[in-house]
Amino acid sequence: MRTIQPIQAKAKRLIDLGLVQKINDTDWNVTSLTGQSVYNVTYQNCGGSCTCKGFRYEGWCYHIEAVAMLQQKSVPQSVKIEEELL
Repeated sequence: MRTIQPIQAKAKRLIDLGLVQKINDTDWNVTSLTGQSVYNVTYQNCGGSCTCKGFRYEGWCYHIEAVAMLQQKSVPQSVKIEEELL
């Protein structure tokens, strides 16, 4: 079993729920886990951007992480979520 961070767990959930749609080689539409928003993700060469607030403030988000997992074919099958230490 692979241990992953919470951002990776959310990304895997997006994938498992079929919320990540490839538009072309670099552009993707990713529906939020709430189903209320669709974000545009551009990803290439191990880097990307997203139209969500998380990306705007943090420079990375679970929408990009989901696309990265699919692009790199590294979606974990079985996972244990690692708790963040405060």
